[in-house]
Amino acid sequence: MSDETDRNQLQAWEKELHKLFKEFDAAKCEVKYWEQLKETYMSMCDEENPETQKEMQQYDDGIKKAKESVNTLQREKYYVMDQIIHLRGKLQQNK
Repeated sequence: MSDETDRNQLQAWEKELHKLFKEFDAAKCEVKYWEQLKETYMSMCDEENPETQKEMQQYDDGIKKAKESVNTLQREKYYVMDQIIHLRGKLQQNK
């Protein structure tokens, strides 16, 4: 690839990384949101009640899904950072 192509690709990866950081922050907020919802619900309900158990499972599922999203986004961030490091190194060698 030419230097110009590499620079364009680098810019694209940097934009992607910026987007992933925003999504990652939002996903972390979603985890906190679900945890707070569950905590609030638990403080108002009888934990022994079967209906409460069913409702609590929904909150647990929401927390689990949000945490999976955080983990996925974290892996994507690492991949993009690796690509950026590789391209920066390549461009530095070509100077």
